[in-house]
Amino acid sequence: MKLNKSIIIGVGAMAIAGIGAYNYQHPQKIKSITSNAPQQDDFKPADNSKSFDFYVLSLSWSPTYCMLNDGDKSIQCKDKHNFVVHGLWPQYEHGYPRECPSNVKHLDYKTVQSMLDIMPSERLVNIEWDRHGTCSSLSPDKYFKTVRAAYNSVKIPNLANENRFKAGDIESEFIKINQGLTNSMVAVTTKEGKLNEVRICMTQNLEFRTCPEVDKNAARENYRLFVPAP
Repeated sequence: MKLNKSIIIGVGAMAIAGIGAYNYQHPQKIKSITSNAPQQDDFKPADNSKSFDFYVLSLSWSPTYCMLNDGDKSIQCKDKHNFVVHGLWPQYEHGYPRECPSNVKHLDYKTVQSMLDIMPSERLVNIEWDRHGTCSSLSPDKYFKTVRAAYNSVKIPNLANENRFKAGDIESEFIKINQGLTNSMVAVTTKEGKLNEVRICMTQNLEFRTCPEVDKNAARENYRLFVPAP
């Protein structure tokens, strides 16, 4: 049986329209297929000098977090970790931006999963994008590439033994093994008398730099703190 040519064209047009309507109503199905997880090897610093002044790489001492949040069921607290990445935060010389407008409402699943080795909580990865990544002027892929590159650029000392330290001792441990890092570029924070975070200030090219306001708000060098064991 021969079909009228106009009928064939009409049916084809209806099929294409149907596919387009489905994709519009289900954008997450396209997003999860086409998005790529961030890779370290092609990291390039972005020219965001007009958006913010520098980054703070915040390294959280995981044993303290899990001790103070014993209801947390993330893989961070199910497994033993030392320092993990809390975040990479755009900063001004005074203050910082937060929760900037963004057309990215949900991170791609692959992007979240790709960060769990250094940010071992899906909730944490999503929160850090919403609060800080949106202020970086970067796409999620580029932002998390930058997070990983920042983490990889810092050598992390071994603080695995449960003990008491002065905040200045912990700073010194980082300074000893990171060339170019000085006391004015790193800050130790505490929570309930325990090591909370080590915050390292970086340029947008991920070079160490001074940050007087961040340093001023940190624990003083002679402050004695407890470092829980993993």
